[in-house]
Amino acid sequence: MKKKWILCFMAFCVLFLSAGENGKNVKKTGKNYPRIGADCVTFRISAPEAVLVSIAGQFNGWNEQATPMLKKDDGTWEIVLDLKKGARHRYKFIIDGMWVFDPDNPDTEPDGFGGNNSIIYVPKGGK
Repeated sequence: MKKKWILCFMAFCVLFLSAGENGKNVKKTGKNYPRIGADCVTFRISAPEAVLVSIAGQFNGWNEQATPMLKKDDGTWEIVLDLKKGARHRYKFIIDGMWVFDPDNPDTEPDGFGGNNSIIYVPKGGK
């Protein structure tokens, strides 16, 4: 029983400590802020050394496997999503298993686990 408790505690510490940190392989460039178009939102993150990047948020039930992103030649990962208009959307990127907030989006709020979620507001008429 003691062994299970220690393992649970260690798992909690890893989750708590990494929930709000951005991974070392993430580059903050400032140019990857989500772009809102008339019918979609383009999300980008620079993580040239990453093997797998996805995005999770309210829009996909926070499912880290539901929305994988596509890696471009410059090391930027990208995805275009059709999100509900007139609403705020909370999200995080998952980079090689680590949940990170968007380093290029200053709009955040606490995620309830000691870190932050990124936030994007999609206006009713698009941009």
